[in-house]
Amino acid sequence: MVCICVQTITGENITCNAKTIEEIKENIETQMGIPQSEQTLLYKGKKLISGELESIEENSIINLIISLNGGAKGKKKKKEVKKTKKKHVHKKVKLAILKYYKVEGDKVIRLKQMCKVCPPGTFLAEHADRLYCGRCRTAYTKVTDNKGKGGKSDKGGKKKEKKK
Repeated sequence: MVCICVQTITGENITCNAKTIEEIKENIETQMGIPQSEQTLLYKGKKLISGELESIEENSIINLIISLNGGAKGKKKKKEVKKTKKKHVHKKVKLAILKYYKVEGDKVIRLKQMCKVCPPGTFLAEHADRLYCGRCRTAYTKVTDNKGKGGKSDKGGKKKEKKK
């Protein structure tokens, strides 16, 4: 039997007379109420494995540590996958120039209006309420007649301020 002093986390000292480490753990369980499965004993910074107390000297101090759950790596949160907007794909249209001009006999008629600011050949895009130049970003408003033309618009409109 070896007389050993066990120091707890709170700093209390418990004296035990025992031959094995299991007897020390039983003694701590009866005095402090800590289950043996949660007890870890350290001597000179090394963990004591169950067995005899042959390397421990008389009246030496053993530290008691309580094992706690935790420290494990946590689960990763699932990230919501955002739906990405599809990129616009340019469509190749054969003979697309035929949409801009019309030939009647010897005369060539422009079907779309040209921008007044940009060089020749720059056509305006027709929207429901305006004409828009994609090159200089100028917008022209459409003027509508209320005299029964059926909502047709006058293509020569007023110039609006540039939007940036």
